[in-house]
Amino acid sequence: SQLTELERDTRSDWYGLVGVQAGYDDNVALRDSLGLPAGVSAESPTADLFVTLRGPLPGGFELDASLYAVTYTDADEFDQVELRVGALYTIDRGDWRHRGGLYGVAGTTGGSSFNREANLDLRSTRYLGDDAAFELRLRYDEIKSAQLVFDGIEGSRSRLDLRYRWNGVGHSLAVRLGLEDNDRRDANASPSRQRVQADYGYQLNDRWGLESTVSFRTSDYDDLAVRRTEDLFSAALRVVYETGSAWQFSGSYQYSKNDSSDQVYSYDRNLLTLGFQRLF
Repeated sequence: SQLTELERDTRSDWYGLVGVQAGYDDNVALRDSLGLPAGVSAESPTADLFVTLRGPLPGGFELDASLYAVTYTDADEFDQVELRVGALYTIDRGDWRHRGGLYGVAGTTGGSSFNREANLDLRSTRYLGDDAAFELRLRYDEIKSAQLVFDGIEGSRSRLDLRYRWNGVGHSLAVRLGLEDNDRRDANASPSRQRVQADYGYQLNDRWGLESTVSFRTSDYDDLAVRRTEDLFSAALRVVYETGSAWQFSGSYQYSKNDSSDQVYSYDRNLLTLGFQRLF
């Protein structure tokens, strides 16, 4: 979100973000993602790292790269690392901005190679003055497994998102509607999904701010022999302290509840984290 705020004015410069968090997760199971076993959980301290970098390349292209790593002290089988690198091209037409990106992705889980992906990312953004924007985003992912044991994740994923973003004096709001369709080798990894999410931010003063997120996602696994449906509710609250030199410190709490027609896939999750990040 912070990088999005910079996009209109910093295309000719290198910029990025580094973020580190540590905390406690009372249900370590990557069931919000696809391809890993469900009905498995553990409690563990956790720490994660996120780095993203963007900058100009020859021919009007931009390098767009990110690295995410998360580790669990008491459940290292769920450790993940994912690297995403691509080229992005942007066309500005007055209040419109069109962007297309092609990416390669490689990931590990539990210390073993997990996925290899080719991603196409297309966006059109309409700026509604200086304080609001509407965006249409289409993504297509071609996914391969890196090991035979993970072959169930192989296939494709298509996502369509509509987002409205508004920034006022001391307030910000973003609303997103999303559709997702998966065509994977394993029917357990092939849901059709709909998602609605709202993010609200309130700036208390020059240093302190509050950020909140509420989302609801439905999933339909209609390729299974016995059809399964799931409803995932998630809410998060984040307290942010910003220094005058692009540093940001935060504490957050997130609650998630997944209700499934198959109780094996129903769960609650509480995640507490403290962290910092820096724009550069």
